[in-house]
Amino acid sequence: MKIKNLPLILLLVIVSSRADAQGEGLSKIYARLSGGLGLMAGENVTQDYVLNGVGTQQSVAQTFDGGYQGDLGFGYRYHPNLRTELAVGYLYNTMSSSRESNGINTLSQGYSQTVSYMFNNYYDFNDWQTAAVPYLGVGIGYLENKMPYNQSYGAVSYTMTKEQYIGYQGIAGLNYKLPSGFSLLLDYRYLASTSTQTVPYSTSTYSASNSNVQLVYSLVSLGLMYQFS
Repeated sequence: MKIKNLPLILLLVIVSSRADAQGEGLSKIYARLSGGLGLMAGENVTQDYVLNGVGTQQSVAQTFDGGYQGDLGFGYRYHPNLRTELAVGYLYNTMSSSRESNGINTLSQGYSQTVSYMFNNYYDFNDWQTAAVPYLGVGIGYLENKMPYNQSYGAVSYTMTKEQYIGYQGIAGLNYKLPSGFSLLLDYRYLASTSTQTVPYSTSTYSASNSNVQLVYSLVSLGLMYQFS
């Protein structure tokens, strides 16, 4: 094969690939709505606070109950096996315990609330030609979290403003195609912040800060996708 024919061959391959993708009807805009179980990893933070002019530091271990989550995505399939999307999500978990250095659970009530804004990319194994098509994905984006809580003694309420994080996620799932452009989705997502934060809190009597706060989630979702023709 002569080198001078290589550009022509590459052009024919590209044109053929585009024709195959459009012939299969896969180059489409789609919308997706998913939701399900959200498990949040516990936090092991270092808390600093100043009370009556005296600074104190202690370790605090916080745990969370299983919660719920959901997200809405809009995407575009630009290749038979590749698609990209923008998605916004909501995650909520109730705080189940907050144990200080002495091991005593001082929690009265609390919660974690996160809004996610993600840019996701997927690889669909459409070449397998199975009823349920496996897919893998990765995403990066922005997480906004609020995590207030109250102590059971002294009626101390830890309030905070929303904290921002850079987040990433890994995705593995199945896409089961239904009639009329619909698909049923089942997937697992590992979502986490890329680094820890020091989160400032305030109470009625003193200010505090929790350092080494990181968001880590395991998400199991059931969803519905619609591909526009």
